[in-house]
Amino acid sequence: MSNIHRDIKVTHEAEAFSSQQPKQSSIDRISRKTPQQHLKSLLVLTTVGLVILWFKDFFETPLRNQDPEDIKLNRWIETQTNISWNALLANIGVNGTYPGVVIASPSKHEPDYFYTWTRDSALVMKEIVIRYEDGDHSLLELIKSFVSVSKHIQDQSRLHSTVGLGEPKYYVNGDVFMGPWGRPQRDGPALRATTLIRFANVYLERGGEEASSYVREVLYDGKWESRTDLEYIASTWSKTSFDLWEEVDGHHYYTFAVIQSALADGVKFSRQMDDPGAADWYQLQLSAITPRLDLFWDDQRDVIMATQNWTYPYGKTSWLDVSTILASLHTENNDSPSEPSSSRILATHHALVESMRDLYPLNRLYASRPAKAIGRYPEDVYDGVGKSEGNPWYLATLACAEMLYRTI
Repeated sequence: MSNIHRDIKVTHEAEAFSSQQPKQSSIDRISRKTPQQHLKSLLVLTTVGLVILWFKDFFETPLRNQDPEDIKLNRWIETQTNISWNALLANIGVNGTYPGVVIASPSKHEPDYFYTWTRDSALVMKEIVIRYEDGDHSLLELIKSFVSVSKHIQDQSRLHSTVGLGEPKYYVNGDVFMGPWGRPQRDGPALRATTLIRFANVYLERGGEEASSYVREVLYDGKWESRTDLEYIASTWSKTSFDLWEEVDGHHYYTFAVIQSALADGVKFSRQMDDPGAADWYQLQLSAITPRLDLFWDDQRDVIMATQNWTYPYGKTSWLDVSTILASLHTENNDSPSEPSSSRILATHHALVESMRDLYPLNRLYASRPAKAIGRYPEDVYDGVGKSEGNPWYLATLACAEMLYRTI
């Protein structure tokens, strides 16, 4: 994950969620038809669109110079949706990269994030698949280019990486990054499998004979990409790995949660593809990993611990981490125990926010206001380039806001 922390500029009064917010309990579609659907698009893209609900006046936007007092909420949402979507697309297939590669950032110096991560790419492409699912057929070739580069990356991992598909980071030409790094990471293959299965399902629904042939020959032959990822996580999930912050080696709630979700998807899709042997194997592993998620619950503190069985704790003592909140957002099947509205996720959310209430100068400055800026975890010392002190982060703050939105 590209861990670029940015302190959030506060210029106006924050607002808590009001009774006027839409009452959807989940986010499954991106649409451009209604203001409420625009808002849902912003949420899943993890952009500042959501924060206007919980952190409405905390961020400067392109509309700030246009007399913000006159800007209507729905207008802001519509405008920011387009800005966010275009920014997302601008990071895919950049000149000089392998077609379909999703770059973490165009920044090449302090910090250098001009690479592609399996995790980031899968999450970004999932939103593109959702937009395609909602009727934007122009995205089909972009998705297929992602399928192609994913196959290339999988092949490169098997040939050149010491950890196989657990390799987290690649050069923008699709070659394996061979330098020192926190490896393996097992959440990336799980997220990629989930994205590709979703694409396969929607393509089969609307693509006719061509889609059926593509799914069978490109996605579900003997070296099917999602199946390759599923086989990897099914056979390695019980081993330790590095967390999504690429710091701690251990067993992680986030990693287990996204693997559990991917295996559930894999069971259903393998049966749909008339592959009962694979479905039974994934079901066996699904039945084993699901109860393991319960073991992360600390009933003395009423929180979900982010990590267990760590090798080196990296300064963590509370084991509160926004990754647990992200797990609730990145696992969407009905079998997931990490639903945003679950009592354990809500309790952990509360504890995380409380741990940061007085941690950052930003929050202390606006102590009387209900919304708080959130970082990765209380003990964080990463500043985006080196080690000094952690900061609030857009991604973390938005994740906490989105979790609340999806709960109501």
